[in-house]
Amino acid sequence: MRILGGIGGEQADRFDTYVLTGKLRGGVCEFQVTVGEKTESGAASILLGNPPSKFGFIVFASDGKSAKYVERSDSKLGKTEMIKRG
Repeated sequence: MRILGGIGGEQADRFDTYVLTGKLRGGVCEFQVTVGEKTESGAASILLGNPPSKFGFIVFASDGKSAKYVERSDSKLGKTEMIKRG
């Protein structure tokens, strides 16, 4: 992804870093995803502060080729989404 930055509107490369951590019990994973930003010139924001995080659950199908996931916010579950392996 390219974003505008710097003097004179020059472009700088920006890379988003996703870190998924969680506990897997059977076919269910309770997860936290942290999203950080890193530019060409320096450290990732994931290391420098409080980057945004998402929490939720992933329930894997028995064949391992698909899963359902749902995000959790303020102890409430969001919309269930499907993930399929390509």
